[in-house]
Amino acid sequence: MSVVITSVSCNVSDLSEYSPSSVMPWDKQRVKHVYRRIGFGATPAMIEEALSKNPLDFVDTLIDEAVNMGTDPAPEWGYWDYTDFLSFYGTSSQVSSATGTLRHEMSRTFCKDMRKNNLRDRLTMFWFNHFIAVNSSPSYTYQFFNLRQRYAIGNFKEFTSEVGLANAMLWYLDGFYNKAGSPNENYSRELFELFTLGVDNGYTQQDIVETARALTGYNYRSPHWGDVVFRDRDFDDGEKTIFGLTGNWGYDDVINILFQEKGDLIAKFICGKFYQYFVNFEINDSIVDQLAQTFLANNFEIEPVLRQLFKSNHFFDDYSLSTLIKSPVDLVIGFQKELEMDFSATNEYDLDDEAYNALNNLEQVLFIPPNVSGWEEDESWLTSVSFPERWLRMERMLEYQRQVDTEVFRAFALNLFDANADASFVAKGIVNHFLSYDLVHESEYDEAIAVFKDGVPDNYFIDGTWNLYYQEVPNQVLSLLLHVIKIPEFQLK
Repeated sequence: MSVVITSVSCNVSDLSEYSPSSVMPWDKQRVKHVYRRIGFGATPAMIEEALSKNPLDFVDTLIDEAVNMGTDPAPEWGYWDYTDFLSFYGTSSQVSSATGTLRHEMSRTFCKDMRKNNLRDRLTMFWFNHFIAVNSSPSYTYQFFNLRQRYAIGNFKEFTSEVGLANAMLWYLDGFYNKAGSPNENYSRELFELFTLGVDNGYTQQDIVETARALTGYNYRSPHWGDVVFRDRDFDDGEKTIFGLTGNWGYDDVINILFQEKGDLIAKFICGKFYQYFVNFEINDSIVDQLAQTFLANNFEIEPVLRQLFKSNHFFDDYSLSTLIKSPVDLVIGFQKELEMDFSATNEYDLDDEAYNALNNLEQVLFIPPNVSGWEEDESWLTSVSFPERWLRMERMLEYQRQVDTEVFRAFALNLFDANADASFVAKGIVNHFLSYDLVHESEYDEAIAVFKDGVPDNYFIDGTWNLYYQEVPNQVLSLLLHVIKIPEFQLK
């Protein structure tokens, strides 16, 4: 099975502000596009509300919401050190066992956030795959998650500075072991290669070595899982030369020199990643260059860049639709949200837990990316193994929903259509609700309509017996959804 993605070279639209036209109308298709890229999908009611608004005002509202959104409240243990955990759980083995439970708790909370919110949590997920730090300490994990939320749409320079001093990062990339006389290059290398500049882009091995020396000193922690703090005696106070500038540089100097001397490269690297995440995995250099200029002109504030991108003709162009493959998070969270699943049950059919389990099985384990480079994304998500696993996880969620309350399926259809709508129209509309673009061949809709009508006498659709209150409608919708999840285009957003 293959999924065809349109080449970005076909998108000739620029960054001028989008104005609806007969060529690019403000319609359900584009509303869903906005919500799937800026958030994690939309319910029928959200789509209808958006259609009543000016699209640029609508985008501004979503961005303003992200800018003004507070972070999740800290759990009771969010700033505990190891002695606090030991006091609460009793033994070291119980503390060790609890770490998985608490990460599970954080993952469930984040899944709820993604279903409920839009851009702030979409960006938080973006930063999950950019600034990566995996730790055994639940408190470090929470603190780093909080950092991603706080700076999700903030200032990238300040964000980068905070990341390098975070307890989680100081441990994950060995900053804690970076001392005068024994520099550790792990963090300085990733600071350039993965976090700001890109591979082999504007720095040398000597820059990495000298930067590591400048980052020494954050080596004291007491007790275990407590805050890592600076200690003078571990700092290399000799002269260092970074990007051709020589001085007794320390941590703040590194950040200032990096953004001063390599700002243009940083801007292009980060804007390129934004483009791949929000528009198309194949980068349009001209668009990225313009976004990078906006980034530089606004001192690395993220918000102006995203306003320019999300309000542009380029973003709304037909050739920006259906150009990205859904990550497991997109697949699972988006499906739950767009179907308006019922999360009230807390028994064996707990849909929050099913989301958590689905992401684990689809190899996008929240809080545990595979390595410091993160998930590969886009086409890497689709393999001969992942396709059937994706179907299985979607089927399981639908089965869970059937066990919790089959009437959710009827309610979903009624949110989309009048109760007396034609059955073929309903079936086609449900298919389109979950796709970014209409199917090319009418025969594909005919197949979906046949699935939807199966089991109901043909004359019922003619004599008025059938409508959306007909007793078999929940099962009809369920059968159609089981069909939809196997349509190749369902994998696109």
